[in-house]
Amino acid sequence: MSILLMPFYNLKSLLAFDSFARKKSFKRLFDCKRKMVASDSTINRALRWMNPCEIIEFQQSLVSLYKHNHYKRIQLVNNGEYKSIGIIDGSCMSNHYLSAFVLSGKIEYPLIIENCKKRGKELPVSKVLLDKAKKILGNDFPHLILVDALYFNENSFKRVREKDSHILIKCKEPEFRDVLKNARFIFNAKDDVTDKVSTASGFDSQRMCSWNIEITNGEFAGYPINIAHLTENYPLAKDDKSHIECWIVTTDLSLSPAEIREAAHLRWHIENDVFKRLSHLVGTKTFYTF
Repeated sequence: MSILLMPFYNLKSLLAFDSFARKKSFKRLFDCKRKMVASDSTINRALRWMNPCEIIEFQQSLVSLYKHNHYKRIQLVNNGEYKSIGIIDGSCMSNHYLSAFVLSGKIEYPLIIENCKKRGKELPVSKVLLDKAKKILGNDFPHLILVDALYFNENSFKRVREKDSHILIKCKEPEFRDVLKNARFIFNAKDDVTDKVSTASGFDSQRMCSWNIEITNGEFAGYPINIAHLTENYPLAKDDKSHIECWIVTTDLSLSPAEIREAAHLRWHIENDVFKRLSHLVGTKTFYTF
């Protein structure tokens, strides 16, 4: 338990832990009467006894607690439907690559982490992540899977849809897929094809930006999709970040324009609330970590 508390106290080394474990406030947590909770040498010795598989099993054993506390479902917008959401992405940590499957609810829960042999091998690993997540979660598998443009291919669509889930992809440019080029043509000619385009706009008081979204429908990999072009204006941001545009594709036709936009923003949670937070709290960018 003391090891699990290390990130909460920003302890990135066992030597720092050794010093902290002597504090009265820390010993009080464990009702410890000894000189210290545990020394760095004791922790190091105990960790060497552990099988990596046991650590993974422990990490995934928290699923029931995650569900019991109702962390697994969130509303993308006020008064919207509650949805369970998963995010898949890769990262480089201390010169080695890995991919993660994260449950994104009221808190982010990294359910599965898999090593990648090298950069560019995320797609084969994503299949492993999806299969393992489905086996662990069963009927609680997320309703919506958020990914980036790397997963805009037929196999990724099929793997997600075969698990009775939907996929949502956020990308910057429409040039690499014909279905996006067609959507851009429709948006440019929307005055002549008003029945094919729906629009919505608003102001985001949390991010301090105004936004506008255009949506049309299409088909990819044999599945009907909604294609959205989102523009956001940040009056308080620097010039290069004051105007942002992106494209969003999803097989979930029930999402409202505001939900599509919010889900696209939510994809960044795996970067900010998982990878970057781990790097800050544990030093994963400096030391080999898995």
